[in-house]
Amino acid sequence: MENLFSLFGIYTEISQKFNVQWEPKHVDNHLKTVKKEWGIITKLKNKSGFGWDDCLKMITISKDIYDEEVMINIILFVIFIFTFVSKMLYKELKNCIF
Repeated sequence: MENLFSLFGIYTEISQKFNVQWEPKHVDNHLKTVKKEWGIITKLKNKSGFGWDDCLKMITISKDIYDEEVMINIILFVIFIFTFVSKMLYKELKNCIF
């Protein structure tokens, strides 16, 4: 119940300050989005080779580390696609044979 009262307080402040009509559920959804995005930022900041530029308010990374991260994600994507396609082919072959 405490969460509902705090959301109502945020709703009231936003409505008055910016002259908009928000419902508490809108504030709650926005807070969930901000928490999710902040979690991603925190996870990246804590990775080796990543940093934070306080003036620009953004993640920093060297080109070498960036290239390495991109390559890792490409490899993971290819493995995912290969696994998915393999499972689909297996199901199709299994249906054809049996």
